[in-house]
Amino acid sequence: MADWDANSPELHRNLQELGQRVAADAAARQPLSSATIKVWQALIMRGLEPTEGESIGAYRGEAGLEDYDVEVEGLPGAPADRVAAELAVFDGTLAAQLPLRPARLASPRHCRS
Repeated sequence: MADWDANSPELHRNLQELGQRVAADAAARQPLSSATIKVWQALIMRGLEPTEGESIGAYRGEAGLEDYDVEVEGLPGAPADRVAAELAVFDGTLAAQLPLRPARLASPRHCRS
């Protein structure tokens, strides 16, 4: 299995396939949610070996990641025990905003894969 962080042909193939799927879903006006994004991560990681201790297809705060806190450039992310609540807000924002986007933006010609 290829290392997920090795910029491998498998990773490139997975990203290409995901791009095509996202474009098709957008054209079909499929709903988008944090659950969809979790599936995307699993598709990206298909056939790749994660770093030891890393999970695929799970958000922080879920089983096995209850205490997995992160920071980016010294700034803390939401605490693991708050991620589910933050995702609920994210999902609500998506649900409210995405129906307002023009249908022309969902056209595959506007999406690059």
